[in-house]
Amino acid sequence: MEFLLLGSLEVRSAGAPVPVASGKQRVVLATLLLRANEVVTVDELIDRLWDEDVPAAARGTAQAYVMRLRKVLGEGVIGTVDRGYVLTVDPDRLDLTRFRAALRRADEAAAAADRVAEAACLGAALDLWRGRPLSNVPSDLMHREEVPWLEELRLHAVERRVQLDVDGGAHNRAVAELRSLIAEHPLRERFWAQLMLALFRAGRQADALAAHRALTARLAEELGIDPGDEVRRLHLAILADDPALLGDRDTAPPQRGNLPPAAAHFVGRTAETVRAAGLLRPLPDRSSPRYVVLSGPPGVGKTALAVHVAHAVREDFPDGVLHVDLRGFSQQPPLTVQRALTRLLRGLGLNAEQVPLDEDAQQDRYASLLTGRRMLVVLDNAVSSDQVRPLLPGEPGCAALVTSRNDLRGLIALEGARRLALDSLPAADARRLLVDIVGTDIADAEPDAVAELVELCARLPLAVRIAGANLVGRAGAGVADHVAELRRANRLSALAVDDDEQAAVRTAFGLSYETLKPDERRMFRLLGLVPGTDFTPEAAAALADEHEATAATLLGRLVTANLVQQQGNRRHQLHDLLRLYARERAELEDPAEHRALALDRLYRHYLRWADAAAVVLNPASPRLPRPEAAAPAAFDGPARAVAWLSAERANLVGAVEFATAHPDLRPWSRHLADAVTGYLHTHRHDSDLLAVATAALDTARADGDRPAEATMLRALGVLDWSLGDYRRALERLRAALVLHREVGDAAGAGTALIALGVVHLEDGRLAEAARHFAEAAEAEVPAVAVAALARLGVARLEAGDLTAARAHLESALSSAGPLGLVHTEAVALNTLGAVHLRQGAFDEAIASHQGALERYQVLGSRHDQAEVLQNLAAVHRDARRFATAVEYGEKALALARSTGNLRFAADTLNTLASARAGQLDWDAAVRGHSEALGLSRRVGYRQGEITSLIGLAATAVGLGRAAAAIDDAGRAALLARTTGFRLREAQALTVLAHAEVDAGRPEDAAAHAAEALALHQASGNRLGIARAHQVLELVAGSRDPDRPEEAGATTGKQA
Repeated sequence: MEFLLLGSLEVRSAGAPVPVASGKQRVVLATLLLRANEVVTVDELIDRLWDEDVPAAARGTAQAYVMRLRKVLGEGVIGTVDRGYVLTVDPDRLDLTRFRAALRRADEAAAAADRVAEAACLGAALDLWRGRPLSNVPSDLMHREEVPWLEELRLHAVERRVQLDVDGGAHNRAVAELRSLIAEHPLRERFWAQLMLALFRAGRQADALAAHRALTARLAEELGIDPGDEVRRLHLAILADDPALLGDRDTAPPQRGNLPPAAAHFVGRTAETVRAAGLLRPLPDRSSPRYVVLSGPPGVGKTALAVHVAHAVREDFPDGVLHVDLRGFSQQPPLTVQRALTRLLRGLGLNAEQVPLDEDAQQDRYASLLTGRRMLVVLDNAVSSDQVRPLLPGEPGCAALVTSRNDLRGLIALEGARRLALDSLPAADARRLLVDIVGTDIADAEPDAVAELVELCARLPLAVRIAGANLVGRAGAGVADHVAELRRANRLSALAVDDDEQAAVRTAFGLSYETLKPDERRMFRLLGLVPGTDFTPEAAAALADEHEATAATLLGRLVTANLVQQQGNRRHQLHDLLRLYARERAELEDPAEHRALALDRLYRHYLRWADAAAVVLNPASPRLPRPEAAAPAAFDGPARAVAWLSAERANLVGAVEFATAHPDLRPWSRHLADAVTGYLHTHRHDSDLLAVATAALDTARADGDRPAEATMLRALGVLDWSLGDYRRALERLRAALVLHREVGDAAGAGTALIALGVVHLEDGRLAEAARHFAEAAEAEVPAVAVAALARLGVARLEAGDLTAARAHLESALSSAGPLGLVHTEAVALNTLGAVHLRQGAFDEAIASHQGALERYQVLGSRHDQAEVLQNLAAVHRDARRFATAVEYGEKALALARSTGNLRFAADTLNTLASARAGQLDWDAAVRGHSEALGLSRRVGYRQGEITSLIGLAATAVGLGRAAAAIDDAGRAALLARTTGFRLREAQALTVLAHAEVDAGRPEDAAAHAAEALALHQASGNRLGIARAHQVLELVAGSRDPDRPEEAGATTGKQA
């Protein structure tokens, strides 16, 4: 059954209308739907059914309407609870919740700077509207209190979509639509401002100024006021012909992607380039995406050609080119679809925090980001059609270029891909390639030997490049001498590999390898064992047990020999074929124990530096007992530690996964995972954290390593918490706590208790949170105890005990510094700022928050920075510096959304909304609090839900909607009381009392204001005490009509 509110109230079943003939039944149904899946009391139904004219038998009559409505809708739709009724409906079956979901997707697209997706989501949202909401619902109260905010939601979405047209250059379309909108809403200044800007950007400055004159005259005539700040500033800018108003209309759209640079010495392949480019370019009607597969043997130059073609067609794909190496024939396992999608989404501009973990969600996000775009996706080194298929763009203006050693016939048969089979270079092109490398003097001196050399290399580009590098590196040796050596090597290879298609490549490799000195050969062989994507001289030194300077010298020689590629100042990598060849040589020449020792040294190197980084960034985090290692490494500060982890992240993740698949290395997977999970969490590399912790957990369970099992469960539980999955977080954290205790790991148990407490802080179980923190604060591990003490201060603050909160926080702060606990210092300072705010000490609050912000910036914790910026916004809001509050709030909201932290986003939306209320921008306040309420309920964030309801109630007071304010404030007070959030309970009671004054209920108001005052006095909340007194003054004034009132005593403030 489907329910529609955004227009006339309608019910449909299997597409057919379900008549609700009675007007009163429609009132009941609309009331229940506006609060779908929530309790609606009988009193609320009575208010909306009869407003002020309540009949004597109202309760019984209302219940009768519900009973009749149940007969229309069927059993199970409307349930009875203690205080009223609940209408249960799937969110997908109610147009209002679908509308809000589409707006959330638009917000996500906006945070990702994806205008196309944002416009599509806003269009989908607005398509749900069929007219004025609840147009056939006969309730004056609902049309006064519910319909306006519904209309406001729609108009705000319209403003956003029109602004996208204005910013995107569709000025004439925007002007036409805005004139129509202004005819319907002639006093909505935002539409006038958009019209003025669109006209100016369309080159119609005079018309833009005429629009301003028309608005000014209308406002003066109808309201006796002048235009607001936005229109005034815009008018002045238009008068000055300010070029800043033109925005980005003359700049090309930013290109996204990560296409590698074109290969040096690329020759030939002209016909293949033209053919591939023609197949990739979008069809004139853009009826479908285009897919091309480049297949061929190893060393034939598939990747080089793909990159060359991609550069050639870049102008046909103005939105960018994406490239991902699928590792189909690498030492590492092929990329899973999930990991490949993660890389593609990052290439599309998403931050790590914005990439979903679920593969289906990733595919949906990938498709939405490509909607309306013209992009080329290069999928390099694919192993199978199944690996590629989910990565193909479905957008008609897009294309995919795939390389593989296999034919990928499934793509050809089922997806309509076109295949280009690559073979060896023509003789002339192979010669040109060699000449490009060795120079014309050498080539012209021995033309016959050059011709034979390229044939001995089977005219494969990789083999020719290796042979050319050998010639350049052997001064005095002629081409004929080199050919003679290759002939001998080829005969031996033929005997050994017979039909192996890599024979020519292996021969070229072999000849290069034989020319190396013994120490260079050994280094080359060992590099074939490296499990990551690249390596540094330090890693190579550890692998080979050499000094770093020696390793750097050896790597330089291998680069000169074209056997190692240099990717930057200190980073190197091997071509996949060279890696395979190096590993083969190692298996032939190095005993197994020597290879094992080399890998052991490499893993010790990774662990040594990963541990050093973890110690700097989070010394409070407990660690598994480590194997004996070399002298510990050290970073000279958090910035260098973060830089090292960021550079090595792919290698560390790859090392964990490689170790998981090799029994002798499995313990290393747990130790490395233990060292890096904290960094991965703080920097929100969620997909990597999930992969690393899951792999390490599997090996821990397989090997019976219970301490490691507990540690990985704890890491996964923290990940669940950060993603808003409280239920799963609690399951894993409780299991981790049990295991930590069973193995006698006090530090691990204390850390698990802290994590459990943080979850309970947010899911509304404040007493349990405080109990967990208090227990962890008794730990014998100082770092854990101090971290727990800081969190206990948070719990005491929320419980309304400011004195105890301050004592805990100051104690934690004094201990954290000497222990080097930067993160704990930041937590304590941030919370101490909130305490100062409640005590009315604005300057001290700002100083504390600034100290926390500086520490989080050093640690690189962006989501924590969002929380601090939100708190700074709250301080400026309560100090009545509303413009500054909005500035901080907008920064915080952008950061919270970019990190995907819904809880911080909800908090910031509430703070921003209350600051907007302080500026008397009621529409923005309603939108912000409403969005925050939806986010909070979505993840079960009780603090955010309570704060949102308080904010909505305060805004309703400002708008003169006393009944709605009483409803929201009452629900907030009840929820705060049942969850133990005493400060928020007092805030809700203060707003409730103010609303009751406005509703003419002074006795109720006096009782609630006195209750709020007592709570504020018990907590020491000076701001709250002052506001409760203000409301008591209002109560007294309402009893004495001659006493002046202080309007807006609680509006825009929530401290």
